This record gives sequence, structure tokens and C-alpha cells, in this order.
Amino acid sequence: MSNQKRCQKAAKAPACPEKARRAHDELSEAPALILPARHLDTLRAASTAYRRLFELRATSPEWRKAYAEWQRLAEDLAGAAVREFDAQRELQP
Repeated sequence: MSNQKRCQKAAKAPACPEKARRAHDELSEAPALILPARHLDTLRAASTAYRRLFELRATSPEWRKAYAEWQRLAEDLAGAAVREFDAQRELQP
């Protein structure tokens, strides 16, 4: 087998099959959080701010303002996700 084929095969294989299996089992048992439509505007705004941030160079005078805006929107989205998760947990029997 050539080195290239060996590397391709190794790249596709999990580093540790036992860890991969355990991670899959844990993720499949994790609760899913579905954000209601009222959070879509916050999600879109955070996504747009993130894209704008990375279109700018860190040396740009606008970068700090773009970073602060993205951080604020990301925190708003994280807060909404936590509140929604707590609300969903309260509804479960």
C-alpha cells in the first residue's frame, strides 16, 4: 500500500474507536434544543455580525466595533438558548 493510500485510510478512521463510540452514545442521549421562530432574528443578526467581523482585518478601525456587536449578539443568543432550554426542561415530566 502506498503512503498516500495509507494516509487517506488513517485520516478516515477515528483515532480511538472506543472514544468515538462513547462520544456518539453521549451525543445521542443529549437533549435537543429547538429554538422557536422568535429567536431567528437574533440568530441571523449574530450570523451576519460574525461574517462582517471576519471580513475586516484586525487592524481596521471598525474591527473593535464589529467585535463588540458580534459579542453582544452572541451573548443575547446564548441567553435565549439557556432560557429556552430551562423552559423545555420544566415542561418535561
